[in-house]
Amino acid sequence: MSLGNDLRKVVEGEVEDTPAVLDTYSRDASLFCVVPQAVVYPRDGADVERLVRFVSGQVTEHQGNALDQGSSRRRLNITPRAAGTDMSGGPLGTSIILDTRHLNKLIELSPSTSLGATAYAVVEPGMYFRNFDKETKKKGLELPSYTASRELCAVGGMVGNDAGGEKNLKYGKTARWVEELEVVLADGKTHTLKNYQGESLVKKLCEEGFEGRMYRAVARLVRTHGKVIAAAKPKVAKNSSGYALWDIGDGTTSLNLARLMVGAQGTLGIITKIKFKLVRPQPHMAMVVMFVNNLAQLGELVPEVLRYKPDSFESYDDHTFRIAMKYLPELAGQMRAGMLSLAWQFLPELWMMLTGGVPKLILLAEFRADSQEEALRSAEAIAAEVRKNKSHVSVR
Repeated sequence: MSLGNDLRKVVEGEVEDTPAVLDTYSRDASLFCVVPQAVVYPRDGADVERLVRFVSGQVTEHQGNALDQGSSRRRLNITPRAAGTDMSGGPLGTSIILDTRHLNKLIELSPSTSLGATAYAVVEPGMYFRNFDKETKKKGLELPSYTASRELCAVGGMVGNDAGGEKNLKYGKTARWVEELEVVLADGKTHTLKNYQGESLVKKLCEEGFEGRMYRAVARLVRTHGKVIAAAKPKVAKNSSGYALWDIGDGTTSLNLARLMVGAQGTLGIITKIKFKLVRPQPHMAMVVMFVNNLAQLGELVPEVLRYKPDSFESYDDHTFRIAMKYLPELAGQMRAGMLSLAWQFLPELWMMLTGGVPKLILLAEFRADSQEEALRSAEAIAAEVRKNKSHVSVR
């Protein structure tokens, strides 16, 4: 009997194992191709629990393609998948793919009306960020760690790979915004993971059962090897490699296993609910556009810009610019009168490019504030500073 047929007896959701479906799930946005044995679409958290108990409790006696070093028993594992936009191969696996498409509900959205309270949302991992963002924006709120794939990705994938995009400089990655997670662990039960501190941590470490043992084991790990863990922390502004033991607490005064799950790509458990903190984005924006002809300037230019703490700092090179120019007529048709306004704002730069060619690099620094005047002051200050390096700068 096939693995697919066995799985259909376990879960209420659909199970697919046709060649066409397996081929679709063998790819994400990376270059890899890994063909699974079956794809499961759980209906709810209880379905996920049943699937995990099936896999962890029964290393089944089926014959199959994935054999364990000559053993007669198939090795099963579960790989969670949200929208499949990951570029690292995280949603790919050789066994069971768990697609979260049915776990796509926004459960709660709190705009924090009380003084000092934090706005938050509780959401299932399969909800597309574009839909989540639409609902939070209705309350004037935002999850700021979105990536360039914001129209395609799902929130579960953002947690799974600790996503961070254009606002990473100011707001950091997704890990900063995860308050709690509901996760199905290896015991086939749902556990709520969050930051335990003080007396609540003492109680958690004294618990019997699977969760208590887990907390004690991790606490012992970080207490015993704290210096080694701290020394191993990557010294970079952005790190999404996962297993961030240096960010989960000291195991004595605090311990946050939700943080450990973020970036782990579903290898430590399967997330069924996420509680995000949200921000109220500042409504006004000004942007500094820097046209750089000499890349040797970057060593001085970038630190100068970063000192002014822009909300975002993006770049694209001359090759990207030429591609954009290729589609400029289509863009002009869509923008119509707006295109003329944009061209007028950047008339000096357009003349520069006509006479001197396309710059090697274009940098865009965005500043947001509660008023347009404040945003412009920040932009104008950095523009004045950058002109000292004789870079071509425009402010709008």
